[in-house]
Amino acid sequence: MKLTNKFTLWYFAVMLLVLLIGGAIVYYEIQWKISRVEVVRHERLNDLIAQQIRSGGDYTDHPTRKRATISVIPADSMPTAASSFYTRGTGWNPEFQSNEYRLVVTSFYTINGQHYRVSTYSFIPLFTSSFPASLIPSSGSCSCC
Repeated sequence: MKLTNKFTLWYFAVMLLVLLIGGAIVYYEIQWKISRVEVVRHERLNDLIAQQIRSGGDYTDHPTRKRATISVIPADSMPTAASSFYTRGTGWNPEFQSNEYRLVVTSFYTINGQHYRVSTYSFIPLFTSSFPASLIPSSGSCSCC
């Protein structure tokens, strides 16, 4: 085997390895950033709901309450360290009739002497379920052939 062929094969192997590792890093970085943006959005939404509770109006039909759960909790159930936290997992999405990545943000508030737990959630599409499917061409005829 010629030296140039060996060099080409080594170069190809190293570049393939670098691209695979780089692609995995970019994938997980994008997934993390999307989750972080959603967490911040839900924390702000929980703050808005707490402000609605403080004002005392009837906001039961307000769009902010669509995916929100509000409950009065005992004082000993209030966390001392953090005022909000989030959980991730798979959950059933009734709109699309499938299991999807579900993000739940729960915040705790003390309003007028009562303790509240406000939880909001959303579904985030996973790249693993949508990205590879977009790379597969459809079985129909294409315009290029």
